Amino acid sequence: MTVPEIIEKLKDRFPDGIRETLVFRGDYWIRVDNEVHYDLMKSLKEEYGFNFLMDVVGVDYPRRKERIEVIYNLYSLGEHLRLFVKIRAGGDIVPRSVTDLWPSANWMEREVFDMLGVQFANHPDLRRILMRDDFPWHPLRKDFQLTSDEIDFGVPIRTKPPKHIKDEPDRLE
Repeated sequence: MTVPEIIEKLKDRFPDGIRETLVFRGDYWIRVDNEVHYDLMKSLKEEYGFNFLMDVVGVDYPRRKERIEVIYNLYSLGEHLRLFVKIRAGGDIVPRSVTDLWPSANWMEREVFDMLGVQFANHPDLRRILMRDDFPWHPLRKDFQLTSDEIDFGVPIRTKPPKHIKDEPDRLE
């Protein structure tokens, strides 16, 4: 079965849940509602063989009410098929975690939480993974302040290179 055939079957099964389909540079993308997200992902794994969750990423669109898009990169190792599934999050929308379907989603969803502030319902261990626990911001949000103000990261920061490293690059003669 091809990805377009799978998408057509998903449209029949979730007629009101699939909001958008797209083909970009040979990759297939679908955007789904949060209400059908988990059931659709379960179907993709169990019925269509998308057994490898390659990545979970987030993109910030600050002018939207649901400002974050969470993108799941799925791959079928047996059929060599790829599908990207997008959902919107933020505001009142809290997507359900897929860690019970793909255990590797644990760390990936934690990274999206840490960097963008997306909450995942039913996540077994939703806590920061990259930033320290008391860091008050989510650095990949587009409204994250990039200023020259000094920020205490909790570790010493070198302002000069160590003595064994030269300040100037070597010159080629």
